Amino acid sequence: MTQGCTIEAHNFQQDLAKYQKLNAAIVGVSVDSTGSFLIDPTGKIVQVWTKVSPMKHSEEVLAALAEKEK
Repeated sequence: MTQGCTIEAHNFQQDLAKYQKLNAAIVGVSVDSTGSFLIDPTGKIVQVWTKVSPMKHSEEVLAALAEKEK
């Protein structure tokens, strides 16, 4: 529960409509690090972020989703 986490969560909420258009759900996962995970519909982890910028993380995830759609 840091300021960075609050900013990051706000940005994901702000981009929620974009995620819905990509048929993606946002789920918070914590392993007590800054990593976040992209999980496909079968439950397979397809991308891991080990270092994130709270201000840009949502944009990075949206870009990864768009790339997976190709």
